Amino acid sequence: MKDASRTGRFLMCVLVAAMWQPILGAGKAKPIESTPQPAKPRVTDSQKDFCNLVWGCGLPVPPGYCPDPALVEKPKFVFDSTRCQEARLLNSRGVGPGHPLVGFNL
Repeated sequence: MKDASRTGRFLMCVLVAAMWQPILGAGKAKPIESTPQPAKPRVTDSQKDFCNLVWGCGLPVPPGYCPDPALVEKPKFVFDSTRCQEARLLNSRGVGPGHPLVGFNL
């Protein structure tokens, strides 16, 4: 008789637990599906060097050549007047970064 009551109590506990689970689970919020983020643009080493030179020397940036500055690794040096001298000289003579013949090719 004791075994029957133990089994009955056990089955009752299992039944209550099975019924309780959906009640608890119903209150959980469903995760919000986020919109897929656009892929980071692939930046080549030469493009990284070009963009750092243009930004560091204050030259005009041709549209579409350089990604967001936060995506490009910063150089370990500072662009001072000595480093920027030739680039600024060429730019002042009309040979800028976006020049069709000698500018940076994408």
